[in-house]
Amino acid sequence: LWSGYTPDRVRELLKRLWQLRLIRYIPSNRSPLIYMNEERLPTADLYIAPETYHRRRELMRERFERMLAYAANEERCRSEVLEEYFGVEHPQPCGVCDLCLARRRAAKRHAEHTDTALREHLLRLLDGGEIPLHEAAERLGCAPDALSAAVDALLAGHEVELLPNGKLRRRR
Repeated sequence: LWSGYTPDRVRELLKRLWQLRLIRYIPSNRSPLIYMNEERLPTADLYIAPETYHRRRELMRERFERMLAYAANEERCRSEVLEEYFGVEHPQPCGVCDLCLARRRAAKRHAEHTDTALREHLLRLLDGGEIPLHEAAERLGCAPDALSAAVDALLAGHEVELLPNGKLRRRR
């Protein structure tokens, strides 16, 4: 519609609309202002088909329900929920929202609890005497890196000692 108009022609048209009292136009070289004096369409002339109204109502209800679901969400990453809402196909957890951080803290507590339990099991195993590390790993049924971390913690706490023959024993 406006593609063939020059800036001067547009200014003329805006001034004419102002003279007709359809708009209030304040010309300016940098940023002109346009105010609408009244509603463009009288409400008596406004008609929305019932189907259109019902569809809009359903869309608003759906948006509202999804907003409530987002707020009540205690399980899924907040970014995942938002990205899914906006159409991202395979959203990934962000790792920084409140739910991701809570999940990470819970995993850390679980790992700490597991580490503590492993150290306690190892100490009980060592109550029976010296034992080679590979045998301790087999008997405890744990991964070598988990056993290594437990042994390091017990060595640092002076609860066990590593003998020259490669066996582990509890300090008395």
